[in-house]
Amino acid sequence: MEIGACGTICDKCQLASLCKDAGLSKVLSDIALESGLSPDAILEKFQCAGCHSAGNRCGNKCEVRKCCVIAKKFDNCGLCDSFESCDIIKDFENDGLALHRQAIEHLRTMQSTD
Repeated sequence: MEIGACGTICDKCQLASLCKDAGLSKVLSDIALESGLSPDAILEKFQCAGCHSAGNRCGNKCEVRKCCVIAKKFDNCGLCDSFESCDIIKDFENDGLALHRQAIEHLRTMQSTD
C-alpha cells in the first residue's frame, strides 16, 4: 500500500480516483483529439506517480510535500519529530476535507503500531 507524505492512502486519493475513472479518461482523450493533441500526453498530465516522484500531481503547491519530502527527505510526516506540533499538518488536518483528516489519523495509527 503506497501512502503519500501526508498519510493519504494513494488508492483513496480523489485525484487518483478521477484518473482511474474511464469516463474522465474518455473526455480528456476527446478534448485532446479535438485540439490536435496526443490523448496520451493529456492523460499523463492528470496522473500522479506519488509524492516521492518527479511525476507527482501536486508539484510544489503542496506544503506538506514541500516540507516532508523535499526539505526533510522523509517518506511521510509521521516520521518527523515535529509532526504533532507542525502548523502545516494542523492546517492540512483542519482544512475541512475528510480525506485530509483521515490521512493524518492514518499517520497517527502508523506511529502507534511502531
